[in-house]
Amino acid sequence: GSQVSSEEWLPSALRLDRGLRPGSSPPEAIPGIRQQSAQGKQHDLEELRQRQAAVNRLRGDYEARVQRSAELQNAVNAMEVKLGRRPQGDDGMLEALRAEVDEKILHTTRLVMKGEDFLGRGMRQLDAKDDEIRFLEKKIQ
Repeated sequence: GSQVSSEEWLPSALRLDRGLRPGSSPPEAIPGIRQQSAQGKQHDLEELRQRQAAVNRLRGDYEARVQRSAELQNAVNAMEVKLGRRPQGDDGMLEALRAEVDEKILHTTRLVMKGEDFLGRGMRQLDAKDDEIRFLEKKIQ
């Protein structure tokens, strides 16, 4: 089969869509399709250029705002370091302190669990002694 270019295919598809045969002559204007003059095409081209320029302005504005935001964030970070709200630069020390805190929390949690286990064992031993006393009292009577 021969290939049909998009320029040839589109008018054929429009003819078929409108109930016309491919060999028949098209009417003056196909309903729904705007016939453009050279002046209309020039107007559309100018409108496209204006929209592209607007998109480029918006893109430039967005990039400038992103840059300004990064500058302001850096300024805020520097101010927090200066005021002492944020440790200065040594992330290794900060990570070491966090690890130490995590270790202390783990140690404290284990101590609490051991204490609870000790109390639980003591309560179970007391309950067992009470059961033994009741059993012996029943045996004596």
